[in-house]
Amino acid sequence: MIKKIHFCMMALALLAGAASAFGSDEQASAPLRFMVLDPRPDNAPANVVAEVADTLRADLRASGFIAVASREEVAAGAQKAGLASVECFESACAVSLGKALPSDKIVIGEVRRRVEKYGEQQIGPYVVKELFRDVYVITVQVVDAGTGTGELRFQEDAGGRPQLIERTRAIAKDIIEYYRRRPIERDERFKGIELDGVAFTFSFMKPLGDFANYITEGYGGTLYAAGRVVPYRNIVPILALSYYSLKDNRESIQSAWLAAISVNAGYAFQPGRSVRVLPFAGVGYLLHVIDGDKDGPDASGRYEYKKDYYYDPTVTGGCELDVAIGERLNVLFIPAYTVFFERSSFGHYVTGSLGVRYQF
Repeated sequence: MIKKIHFCMMALALLAGAASAFGSDEQASAPLRFMVLDPRPDNAPANVVAEVADTLRADLRASGFIAVASREEVAAGAQKAGLASVECFESACAVSLGKALPSDKIVIGEVRRRVEKYGEQQIGPYVVKELFRDVYVITVQVVDAGTGTGELRFQEDAGGRPQLIERTRAIAKDIIEYYRRRPIERDERFKGIELDGVAFTFSFMKPLGDFANYITEGYGGTLYAAGRVVPYRNIVPILALSYYSLKDNRESIQSAWLAAISVNAGYAFQPGRSVRVLPFAGVGYLLHVIDGDKDGPDASGRYEYKKDYYYDPTVTGGCELDVAIGERLNVLFIPAYTVFFERSSFGHYVTGSLGVRYQF
């Protein structure tokens, strides 16, 4: 029991130390610089257009990793660029403005308003009043300040001003999620590893080969600390700590458990805006403890149980499927295969893990 506690304490200390060494996004890396320009008004009131731009600025800034130029800074940048006003609705104009006020991404767009009849109201004998309401269409485009290339484009319908702001905030959320996961192609002041997130999963183990002769299955959990290599954020280092309670199929074994530490690295792909796929591989070490009787029962059929400790190196490969369910919360599923090497033989097992990840 003492060895078990010492092993777990050491592993947890390593996990915490790695998280501390990675650091946080806000502290470690330069923020992504955004400039949000007022959308082009198409029959839309100026105060509504300004509210849309201010909502985008506020929500993007609240992400913690995006720095957004204020309305006053944008005006100063326009003056520096020699523009008569900040009314800049095309990508070419936006790039010129982005050079005057150093930016990585520029947000442009349009707010279009039309009046739509949605019903009638009887207000007296033979008198019917037609009912009208404002309907908006918002278009938002994110342009790379260096190349002028459009990277994201959104278009949403809104049945009124409150819904217009609701749609605007949804667009801001999608922009944040996209750039949180996407590698930033620019020079950064920080080079190294920054903390991506921490995760916990419930895990199931199925032994294979000779290992399955005495262990049928295992149940446990895994703690993860994952990072990102700056500026190549698609490269993801992972430190994992696992524990399994093992189910045996022999009377000669009273109990068994396994704890493991592994260091892995993978490359992240993003097939969808809220989906990440991360194949990975790594090496580690496991402590395998069996409380049993190697020699079998004595003449009277009794067992003398004692603990045997096995320390084995491991090689692991797997794939993480990660789906965002909130701005920072993700659900992940991880199938993996592990081989461990003993002095004269080897064992192997597969695992399936399901859990949640908090993304920094």
